[in-house]
Amino acid sequence: MSDNEIIEHKQTWKERRKQQLYDELVQSAMKLFGEKGVDGPSVDEIVAETGIAKGTFYLYFKTKSDIVQAVIAAGISELEQRVTEASTHTPEQAPEALSRIVESVVAYFEKNRSMIALLMSGQGISSNQLSANVQDELRKHYRNATCGAYERIIRKGMLQGHFREIDAHTAAIALSGVLCGLVYEAIDANGELTDVCEQALDIVIKGITRRG
Repeated sequence: MSDNEIIEHKQTWKERRKQQLYDELVQSAMKLFGEKGVDGPSVDEIVAETGIAKGTFYLYFKTKSDIVQAVIAAGISELEQRVTEASTHTPEQAPEALSRIVESVVAYFEKNRSMIALLMSGQGISSNQLSANVQDELRKHYRNATCGAYERIIRKGMLQGHFREIDAHTAAIALSGVLCGLVYEAIDANGELTDVCEQALDIVIKGITRRG
């Protein structure tokens, strides 16, 4: 291995290690925020959960607000990626496509339950740890990843003749609200979140399906 290759290898390792530490901090904060709320855990608790020196935290984040924003943004980005992947493999017919998208959203929250309060109910996005501008930006990002996807498929279903002519935006918001309520009910009953999909879709799709 040449000197240049050795230097490049070291740089690559340092970059990987840097990204790894960043990801560990975000994951630890995500877990704690889900358990205690955004305002609860201190920076000391986050670094203790991660097992790194406090000084290392400030190499990545200037303030606690910065990691709150990073956690919320990371959660939305992963959710958006799941929805996008599901969208590229949805059936042609809108009712089945809507089911596939909703399943991808619920599967994300099943796997990342700490994000239910932070994203689905909006507690993290609305935290006073974040500026009003950042809140607005994150809220728009989340709505586009969820309600935006629902709305696009509902409009498609109207064009296909499956759904009656309604306000697709309102219907998408309604679906999001029904999902949120059923998810929390499932949590309270120690149930499976995957059971929520069928219930939510049954309620909403029956309401928007064209009759006759």
